[in-house]
Amino acid sequence: MNKKTMWLKIFHILAKIIGVILIIIALIIITMNISMYIEMNKDKSKLPSFFGYKEIVIAGKSMEPTLNVGDIVIAKVVDEYSERNVIVYRDKNNAVITHRIIEIEEKDGQTMYITKGDANNSQDTPITKDKIEGVMIFQLSGWGKAIAFLKSPNGLLLLIGIPVIYILITRYTSAQFYKKQIKRKQERIEHTNEHNGK
Repeated sequence: MNKKTMWLKIFHILAKIIGVILIIIALIIITMNISMYIEMNKDKSKLPSFFGYKEIVIAGKSMEPTLNVGDIVIAKVVDEYSERNVIVYRDKNNAVITHRIIEIEEKDGQTMYITKGDANNSQDTPITKDKIEGVMIFQLSGWGKAIAFLKSPNGLLLLIGIPVIYILITRYTSAQFYKKQIKRKQERIEHTNEHNGK
């Protein structure tokens, strides 16, 4: 086996692996979208989750520089929330807010959480635990637009289309490669037979 043939075989193996990875990623995102869509329709008062994790796109500047417009926050419900935690909650108007807990106090036997945006001068109206959607686990800076697109019909079509096209192309190129290999072997055999016949 010459070097060119060896590298071509390595390329085709890698192409197949990449194709499988693309399909797995597409299936995960599609499954997430379907699961969260079902949850959203079950209970519209709560953010949809995937295995307990909730995704929020930051739309305002109240948490700068910690969180910027277009960042994605992944939040999860936990048993206890602490001061300095960045949480996602519903305010009195049922709007989804992502702010930091600055103080926790007991009032009339109930735990109240006082929050404030890092960039804000004033604190928010205290909330109870049942209003909290989750604590920030991690953030994806600037991924908001990309995720929003992947959730759209065009995005889902792209997620399905790219792996399919990729696999078709790699299969075609693999088929052409092996055809050439067979043709070269046949030519070598014919050449050897002609040489031996002389």
